[in-house]
Amino acid sequence: MIRFPALLLLGSLLPLLVCAQSVRTVVKPDSLAIGDTFQYIITAQYQSARYTATFPDSSAFEGDIEFKSVQRFRGVQSRDSVVYTLQFFALNDTIIAPKVVLFSGSEGNLRVNTLPVSLYFKSLLDETATELHDLKPLFTFTQSWFWVILLFVAIALTALLLYRYRNKFRKNTLATEMPFKEVTPYVNPISKLQQDLLELQQLSSYANDNFRDYYTRLSNAFRTYFENVYFIPALESTSREVLRDLKRKGIDDQIVTLLQSLLKESDMIKFAKYAANSDQAVASYQVAEQLLRALRKADIERIEQLRISYEIRNGLRDPQNPSSTIRVINPLITPKQTNL
Repeated sequence: MIRFPALLLLGSLLPLLVCAQSVRTVVKPDSLAIGDTFQYIITAQYQSARYTATFPDSSAFEGDIEFKSVQRFRGVQSRDSVVYTLQFFALNDTIIAPKVVLFSGSEGNLRVNTLPVSLYFKSLLDETATELHDLKPLFTFTQSWFWVILLFVAIALTALLLYRYRNKFRKNTLATEMPFKEVTPYVNPISKLQQDLLELQQLSSYANDNFRDYYTRLSNAFRTYFENVYFIPALESTSREVLRDLKRKGIDDQIVTLLQSLLKESDMIKFAKYAANSDQAVASYQVAEQLLRALRKADIERIEQLRISYEIRNGLRDPQNPSSTIRVINPLITPKQTNL
């Protein structure tokens, strides 16, 4: 007969026994072949108000068991479940060693080990095939491989010789039949501009139309220069657009001022029907000569680079040594003489 104090003690311990910390493990499936993935599930039941459960991480799985992912599910009545997705690489039956689940609380920590779980190796081979069969005999060819290989090598050598002979014959034919190409040496834009100004010295021949043709040719001479040296569409642009483009190129202010004076007076003669006289034409010519001297000084390096690029492009200079003063002439190119 149980005494009354014993009943009281048993009643006080019953809630603790019901809410004690416990873990349980399950694997799905437990029969695996190499490379199969499976789920390893740890279910923990504990007092969530007093403890926090910490489950094993990825470092707990190694060797023939490879960790893939993990998910945690919180259930009802103080139950948590952690589902590990693992991959099997063992060659025989394997046991997942016990894992530690840590319960942490204000009263201290409690370590609970899971039970070991067995994994059974499932072979992909046919278990009924217990004997090894003889290898199938190699295919027997009706003729010797030696003669086939020898014929193939002979055909390849013949094709190679024909290819080389064809290329050599083609080069010789091009060298003998290609006519010599006449290439004009580079024309210095400063020399061309100077020549254009010399042709405008006879001012009396332009007086019959109030020097309109004179100012047109004077303006076009400088527009052509800036188009060839600074690569702007000067011949198709307005005076304002030409000056704007030159300022963007960083040209000297003195040159811009002189050019602006010439273009402004030229526009007045051509478009405003302004009647110019010989004194104005002489003054404009002096401004043009001053502008020519300024351009010759400012653009000497730029024009030299343009000349080198032109000669390399047309075979008049060795591209491997463009700074050399010795010009290498392409044997198929004959330079055409020029006075400029």
